[in-house]
Amino acid sequence: MASKNKKRTRISFRIKLSLVLFIVGILPLIVLSVVYIRQMQSALLETTKNSLEDIAKTKGAEIELYISNNLLDLQIVAKNPVLMSSESSPEEIESELKKITEIYSTFDDLSVVNLDGHVIASVDHRYRGEWSTKQWFIDARDGNVSMSNVHTIPDPLRTVLVFTAPVFNERNEIQSVVALQISMEEVWNRLKGTLTREGSYAILVDENGRILYHPNREALFSDISPEIKGASQENFGFFTFEQEGDEWFSGYQTVGHGTAFGHGPWKIYIVEKREVVFKLFEELQNQTILFFVITSMLMVFIGLVLSIYITRPIEKLKKATKKYAEGEFDYTVDIYTRDEMHDLGKSFNDMALQIKKSKDFLEKEVDRRTSELREKNAELMKTNKLMVGRELKMVELKKMVQECERKKGSQKKQK
Repeated sequence: MASKNKKRTRISFRIKLSLVLFIVGILPLIVLSVVYIRQMQSALLETTKNSLEDIAKTKGAEIELYISNNLLDLQIVAKNPVLMSSESSPEEIESELKKITEIYSTFDDLSVVNLDGHVIASVDHRYRGEWSTKQWFIDARDGNVSMSNVHTIPDPLRTVLVFTAPVFNERNEIQSVVALQISMEEVWNRLKGTLTREGSYAILVDENGRILYHPNREALFSDISPEIKGASQENFGFFTFEQEGDEWFSGYQTVGHGTAFGHGPWKIYIVEKREVVFKLFEELQNQTILFFVITSMLMVFIGLVLSIYITRPIEKLKKATKKYAEGEFDYTVDIYTRDEMHDLGKSFNDMALQIKKSKDFLEKEVDRRTSELREKNAELMKTNKLMVGRELKMVELKKMVQECERKKGSQKKQK
């Protein structure tokens, strides 16, 4: 019972109307903004995925083409008549090798090695080590074109890659092995500046997961993280990983799959920090939020103006009813909205006019009836006076008759 008797909180029509305008106008805008931001985030993620995969594919194809071209160039060199001739001296072979390196600017060193692993001739003699134990030399001696693992050489310290091919003599017998050495700088230059944004770079690894290229030179020849290696088992794809508390995106591509790439294909990873990717998204999101705030404020202002515009005639009608309740029927409502509220105000004024006319008519009728009552009352009073006078005369006559009878009786007794 107490709850029923409790006075309910009164909410004005203007506030109710403002709430309706908020729900109808701003709430859908909020929903659309949230949906737009989520769709934009999803689209940006999909674009990033496709972009990183495409860059990895493009760079992988570029590196694969570079390696393949060197292999083809080496096979052409192996068919050089001077190298194939069993009559050529070491000096003639060395001179020919120097001519070839002048033609092929990417060649770092070019050597011819006999089947026992001894160097017959070399352009710069930069290779140091035992040839006969190297797998790529053994492969070439067996008649196959081969490629070494990426390794470093001293004096000067540099990272290189060696290609080997058999050299056949006039009798189509393998008489030596030609070895082409290229600097990995040529490969690295193709990966530098792959992504210009800070927090984005390329990683190149061999078949064993050793890093062959990384912007941080200290990471060279270290093993790539098991998380990255485990997430890139396919020939190409996209995955996310965490590193030092940051989330990263990566697209990857196999390089040299199905070709004579050493002991197995390489992989190239194009990685980009999530923060970098979504920096533009956050800017767009902030602009969207700012647009929403400005639009919301504008809609609130428009809502208030509309609520005032709509409720002002109602306030005028409310004021008019109070005036009429106080008896001021001459008060009129001024509503010039040229709509239904205008018609309502006009009807209200017509009603007030009719009430005033009815009131004036009733007042006149009351005055007339009152006047008639006064006149009749005066006549009644006059008649009453006459009747009272007559009654008093009758009483006096009666007393006189009684007095006469009393006197007449007294005279009879005396006789």
